[in-house]
Amino acid sequence: MRSFLIAAFLLTSSVCFAQRQNVYFLKEDNSLVNSKDSADFIRIVSEPDSGTVLFNVVEYYPNGKRKLIGKSKTIDPIRLEGACLTFYNNGKRKATGNYEDGWLVGGSDEYYPNGRLFLHKENAIKEVLDPKYNFTFKTASFTIVEAYDSLGTVKVKEGNGTYSGYSEDGINLLKVTEEGLINNGKRTGIWKGTDKNFNVTFEEIYEDGELVSGKARHNGISATYGKTRIVSPLFPGDGAGFNKYLARTIRYPAKERENNIQGRVIVSFIVEKDGALTGIKVIRPFSPGLDNEAMHALRVSPNWIPGTVYGSVERIPYSVPIAFALANE
Repeated sequence: MRSFLIAAFLLTSSVCFAQRQNVYFLKEDNSLVNSKDSADFIRIVSEPDSGTVLFNVVEYYPNGKRKLIGKSKTIDPIRLEGACLTFYNNGKRKATGNYEDGWLVGGSDEYYPNGRLFLHKENAIKEVLDPKYNFTFKTASFTIVEAYDSLGTVKVKEGNGTYSGYSEDGINLLKVTEEGLINNGKRTGIWKGTDKNFNVTFEEIYEDGELVSGKARHNGISATYGKTRIVSPLFPGDGAGFNKYLARTIRYPAKERENNIQGRVIVSFIVEKDGALTGIKVIRPFSPGLDNEAMHALRVSPNWIPGTVYGSVERIPYSVPIAFALANE
């Protein structure tokens, strides 16, 4: 008898590579589109070189200039491993760094669009236990070693100085511009800034690199927040609640079961301020039956616990990969 397993994963897993080269047309949110003309960039994933198990990844802007060069442990979505270079659409370097299992580690550099060095960081990852849900997850941290303005003037040297964020031409993908003191590579004291994504101005207090508290103003309304700017939406219940919900809600489609079709579907949606899910769509399809079943599970989902941004409840885009697997009993 065939049984099936269904789960949502925060970390990706590898899938079979059926072609010598896979080409993807993607938007900036990594959702797939059908044509080059509607894509923000093109990703090409090709077979590993002789003697390695890592897939080759190259991305291009629509103008044909390179966007990324690196290697990945997986195909779709990619999980970077080893050295990686990114570029602006003017052809100049944007960033260089090394990855382990998709996480940036060790020294990395970021550059201005004019080619000058903007920032040198030292990156690390650590595992953190969430005592509320008894769930261990990874988190990234970094220290700022050097920082420069666009003319090459030193702003931070040997981990000390004044940091000024830069948001033109996408050097910060979240479009956050901020300024504050760096001591021993870490944020300290009062930091002030703006986040153009949410039209927010904020002031925060840091101790030894850790956010202690913040206050923000958005559309004339003030709010305060604790140790994180953005709190992600959460499915109600304990840490395994969403997987339990999927297991009792999803029915493995008959056609996919009969043909031994297994895979992962990635679905995106918006968690509204009241916790309702809207804008549900498949951004990484696998098969019609699995796609539809994943969509159905989210359409009938109970309301989630809404997320907050700078202390205010906001509509937050979210995505989940839902894996379908058959197992023999």
